[in-house]
Amino acid sequence: MYYQSKIIISKNNDINHLKKLAGLTDNNYEEIVLSSDSFKIGIEEVQNAIQKLSKKNEQVLLFIIQNSQDLTTEAQNSLLKIVEEPNKNIQILFHTINLDKLLITIISRCGTIYDKFQAVESDDIDHEFKNFINLNYKEKRNTIEKFLKEDHNKNEIKKCILVILNQLAKSPKFINKIEDLEKAYKAVDLNVSSKLIFDFIILSFED
Repeated sequence: MYYQSKIIISKNNDINHLKKLAGLTDNNYEEIVLSSDSFKIGIEEVQNAIQKLSKKNEQVLLFIIQNSQDLTTEAQNSLLKIVEEPNKNIQILFHTINLDKLLITIISRCGTIYDKFQAVESDDIDHEFKNFINLNYKEKRNTIEKFLKEDHNKNEIKKCILVILNQLAKSPKFINKIEDLEKAYKAVDLNVSSKLIFDFIILSFED
């Protein structure tokens, strides 16, 4: 599945490293980088960057946000439109060391790339839940039961929900299910049992 907007979880925010992780080896684009040394990226900086993007309609652009966990909520909300409806000439990379600091509305509309320092099981979860939204009820249930047989931490459960959310964001048939999955994602931090969370997810597809 292809996403113009990508989130890269990495301790390394070097631009060349981020481009390599994203598979962007072609240098035929202009880079616009947004970063902050003050542990805060506000709405004014974001709007200035968006204004720069809008003035370069004919160029292929790479918009990189380093340390996007420092974006304020208002700044993230102001980015939603270009994430949801990006111009064809724009690639967007969100770099972060803490995925939980990003709004779920942004996360669900981006591809997620884990650097090698992240849990190896990330690829396993991608594989286990591939095409989850198109499975029938019994297949969904079997997939979940297999997943729950092993102990998983909060990050792994969130990763699983993100895989499903990414699928929903690209499927008009299930676009109305995104809100339910966003609720499930937030429930993880409220210490709701993983079984209850996944029961809710499965049932959300049955209405």
